[in-house]
Amino acid sequence: MTGFATRCALLALVLLSTPRSAAASPELAAVLVKALGYDQNLLQRSEDSVIIAVVGPAAHGPTDEMHASLSGLKSMSIRKRRLRIERVQIDENLARRLEEIGVDFIGVPEQLSQQRFGEILKASKELKVPCVTLSAENVRRGGSMGVGVVRRRPRIYVNLNAAKQQGANYSSDLLQLATRVN
Repeated sequence: MTGFATRCALLALVLLSTPRSAAASPELAAVLVKALGYDQNLLQRSEDSVIIAVVGPAAHGPTDEMHASLSGLKSMSIRKRRLRIERVQIDENLARRLEEIGVDFIGVPEQLSQQRFGEILKASKELKVPCVTLSAENVRRGGSMGVGVVRRRPRIYVNLNAAKQQGANYSSDLLQLATRVN
């Protein structure tokens, strides 16, 4: 078993004893952050830190939950780069604001309308920045990678078509563990 698979197995044990919802799970967010390190294009996008911008409407519970789960992981690093989490509100200047921040991944929360999700995907493709999520459904809708829970175990989902359009190139090690969706 690879080191990544071992870490996922250990996190699965934590998830089994955790009563929280999947969307609010810091453990699930930790699996996502570890999986992000398997994007072979990450080093081309990032500088001294890896920036995840959690994007959603103002006062949106799932956006706030995802931001809180990821913010709790600021002590983690990805490929020896510190993790930085930003909260960005969706508006007509989304792509410009994400570019100004220098974002490396766009965090997409659950329960966004198709219109809002489409706005985020448009910015993602324009900037070549992958959309990542804590929802398998958002991967099916066009996100490049996400983590969900199946039978109380974490499962990684990858949408290869979306990943390519969004500038991600996930390693074969990750793809062996992931469920591929279109």
